[in-house]
Amino acid sequence: MKIYGTEAEKKEMAIIEREIPNAEIVNPPLFEGSVRKQIEGMVFCHRLIDECDIIVFSRLLDVITSGVGDEINYALGRRKKVFEIKDGCLKSHCEPVEYVSRTQTQRIYRLIDSDPALKRKVTMQKSR
Repeated sequence: MKIYGTEAEKKEMAIIEREIPNAEIVNPPLFEGSVRKQIEGMVFCHRLIDECDIIVFSRLLDVITSGVGDEINYALGRRKKVFEIKDGCLKSHCEPVEYVSRTQTQRIYRLIDSDPALKRKVTMQKSR
């Protein structure tokens, strides 16, 4: 969520568009204001995944955050193709992931918000 609307997100979208031409991209930030998402939480996100053929994720500061980790493992459980954005391209990811808790994710977000240099690093980072 910390890269929504940033240069880092634009770079990641460009990688997806280059690697999966003609894909219809379902971008999570488009649903941030959705009342249904606010009420249903991860159930809403899981339904979006059910409608997709491929799931693409990235790490935040080399960490898989709680929501992303839940979505990856849900998608893998549904036999969806999952790719990680790494080193400027998409790498197939077939195994369930370990990820930080929601509390740890919130701490990471607070740390990013409180440190301007770290925030710049996250929002401008090259996808790796």
